[in-house]
Amino acid sequence: MDQVMRSLGWMGSYQKVQFVLLMIPVIDIALHALSFLFLGRVFDHKCAEVDTQNSSFDGDHWIFKNISHDANSTLVVTYGKCSVTVTNQSVEVFSSKCVNGYEYSVPEHRSFVSEWDLVCDKGALPEVSQTVMAIGMMIGASFMVTLADRVGRKPVYVFCHVMYFITAVATAFAPSYTSLLALRLALGLFQQGHALTSAIMLVELLPTEKRALPSQVGCLVWPSGLLLLGLVCWLCRDLSWRTTQLVLAAASCYSLLQFWLVDESLRWLDVHGKSQKAEHLIKKAAKQNGVDAVSVLRVYKEDTEKLLPSHHAHTRLQVNRLTNRENTHQKVSADPNQGDGLQINGTQTRAKN
Repeated sequence: MDQVMRSLGWMGSYQKVQFVLLMIPVIDIALHALSFLFLGRVFDHKCAEVDTQNSSFDGDHWIFKNISHDANSTLVVTYGKCSVTVTNQSVEVFSSKCVNGYEYSVPEHRSFVSEWDLVCDKGALPEVSQTVMAIGMMIGASFMVTLADRVGRKPVYVFCHVMYFITAVATAFAPSYTSLLALRLALGLFQQGHALTSAIMLVELLPTEKRALPSQVGCLVWPSGLLLLGLVCWLCRDLSWRTTQLVLAAASCYSLLQFWLVDESLRWLDVHGKSQKAEHLIKKAAKQNGVDAVSVLRVYKEDTEKLLPSHHAHTRLQVNRLTNRENTHQKVSADPNQGDGLQINGTQTRAKN
C-alpha cells in the first residue's frame, strides 16, 4: 500500500484534512486528562461556626450546650480547618471534628471538593478521581485496539469519541461523588478507545517512511491542549465547576459529525478484502488531491496482484496440511475378513442392512 499512498500524494488535500480531523482528539484528551486539578481545587476552609444558642447537642458535644447556657463561661471555641477546639484559659478541654460542616473562602460550587466537603479526613478522595480515570484508560487500552482490528478503525473511533463527549457532558451533572467516579472511569475507557484508534489511523494514512510525522505533530498539539486547559479554567474561574466541565466538554462536540467526515483506513480495507470500498476511497482521495484516479487504481491492482500468489500458496499449504492430518487420523479400509464391516482407525464398525 505504500506505493498507492505515494501515487495519491502522501500529503495532498485529502491527507491534510484527515490528518487534522484525527489529530484534534489530542486536544480533547489534554483538556480532560488534568481537568481535576482545576475542577477539584481545594480552597481555604475552616469548620463552620456552631450556633450555641439555637442548637441542641448530644453525647461528646455537651460542652457546646454548657457554653450556650453560661454567660460567664471562660470557655473559648476555636474553629480550625478540620477541628473545633474548646479551651479554658489556654487549656484545651475539648476537641472535635467539624460538627456543623465547613466554611470556604469561595462559594462552594466553585469546586466539587467544596461542594461535597472532600477535605480533612476525606482529603485523599479528589485524587482518587484521577486514579479511577487511569484505571478506565487501562481497561480501554486492553481491548479497544483489538476490537478496531476486527470491526474496523472508523466504527470504534467514532463510537468512542461520541461516547467520550456524552460522558464528559454527563460529568457536569453528577449528583454525587460516587457517580463522578463512575463517569471518570467511563471517560478514561472511551478516551483510550478514540485516542489509540486515531493514532493507528494517522499512521496508516501515510507511507512507511513518513510515519514519524504524527508523533512529531502530537508532541506539539498535546502541550497546546494543556495550555488551552489552563486558559479555559482561568476564564471560568468565577463559574461553578459544572459550568467549566461543560465548556471543556464542548471541545468534543464535533465528534457528532465525524461519522461523515472521517474515512475508514485504506490499509484496513485492503487487508480485510474490502476491495470495492478501497477503490471508492482511492477515487475520493485522488479527486481531492487532483491526481489521476485511474493510474492510482492501476497501482493498487498491481500491488494487490503481487500479494495473490503468496496468498494462494499459503492457502494451498493449509489445505495440504489439513488433508494429511485427516489421512493420518482417519484410515478407511475394506477388509473381507471382517465381514460387512469397515475398519476406521483400528476400530471395526459393522454396516447395518
